[in-house]
Amino acid sequence: MEGNQITSVPKELCKKKDMMRGDVKHYGCDAILCKPGTASLFGRQNSTETECTPCDMASSATFWGSTSCGTEADQNEVDPTKPDQYLTLALLYDTCGGDNWVKKSNWKEKDVSVCKWHGISCNEQELVHAIRLGSNNLVGTPPQELFDLPHLKWLWLHSNPVQFSFSNIGNARELIELRLDSTGLTSVEGLGDARSIQILDLRFNQLLGPFPEEILQLKTLEVLSLADNDLGGQLPDVAGLVELKTLRLGSNSFSGSLPSFESSSQLRALDLSQNELVGSIPSSFLEAVGIDRHVELNLASNRLTGTVPVELDRFREMTLYLRDNRITSLPNELCDRDNANWNNGDVGQYSCDAILCPPGTFNKLGRQKSQETPCGACDISIFFGQVNCNTALSSSGWSLAHKSAWVMLSSFVVFCTSV
Repeated sequence: MEGNQITSVPKELCKKKDMMRGDVKHYGCDAILCKPGTASLFGRQNSTETECTPCDMASSATFWGSTSCGTEADQNEVDPTKPDQYLTLALLYDTCGGDNWVKKSNWKEKDVSVCKWHGISCNEQELVHAIRLGSNNLVGTPPQELFDLPHLKWLWLHSNPVQFSFSNIGNARELIELRLDSTGLTSVEGLGDARSIQILDLRFNQLLGPFPEEILQLKTLEVLSLADNDLGGQLPDVAGLVELKTLRLGSNSFSGSLPSFESSSQLRALDLSQNELVGSIPSSFLEAVGIDRHVELNLASNRLTGTVPVELDRFREMTLYLRDNRITSLPNELCDRDNANWNNGDVGQYSCDAILCPPGTFNKLGRQKSQETPCGACDISIFFGQVNCNTALSSSGWSLAHKSAWVMLSSFVVFCTSV
């Protein structure tokens, strides 16, 4: 809501600790919008480095959510150095096959503000701050001039068969969200210059090889989605991404042991499912994460062994998916009344079966989710959380088949949108 003319924020919202991904708990009202007389690059505080700072002049930043301390008159002044928005967006249209877009209302109409073109949003000064053109049949290479739009915060080009280049992304100093999932992306070269990015979605692409080191340079990153690519090798050390709240690396080929993520205090959602991870779950797993936060953890369809660590019992609410591994022990402490809220309340109803079906049983979900889908008998089941009663199909084989199907589907979608 930043960059508008909001005059008040209800105090009740500032007491809801889970709002804004839990930032309200740490920063109060500032996590929603900076108070009048203060400003932040993002119009709110979302980390220790983006606090709402007081403005020198009383007449500055008169509304909630100001992104600068300039007066309203200052903000409305025409900056002779800023790019012509019409020309930049017209270049996008011409370069990326605009005549064949699914939706293109008002594009290149000279008597219509660019703020009214389909997929374009502006701030109160009519400066472009969002381009949302997902699933719109864009083709070709989007022009790097897009990154010269000085107030661009959101760029969504997902589900388009484009050849995206990160060249010049360092000029987009206010860019906080980039969605390029299902575009056929093969490289992230240059992405490390996106120093203000908070949300990065690169799922369902063709990224190959080890985890891209450039991504570890994005110190403001809060949400990272790289699922359904062909990345492999050891999982990265993300301790330097101190603001990271969500990490989704499922359906890749990561191997080796499972890191503890013991320094990632902000982490709330972690998806490492359908990889090739081995060994046991560390007892120090997620130990820096606050116990009052709802944690979503998906380690399904790997080759993990041993026991589920009893140390996870400290969490009051957790969504825990561990099916299709080689787990041999599940402590009863994880299934008692203290954990009744786990798995959306299923543990309160079905006890340990709501986490993992025991040996001698199976379920396609690896656990019981309803009265109608209990853990069924299976004499040959020797692990917790078995998803079938057929020893011929291992977890690694199932994962490989599943991932191949997703790659084929993703390629088909990109191909169809380009026809």
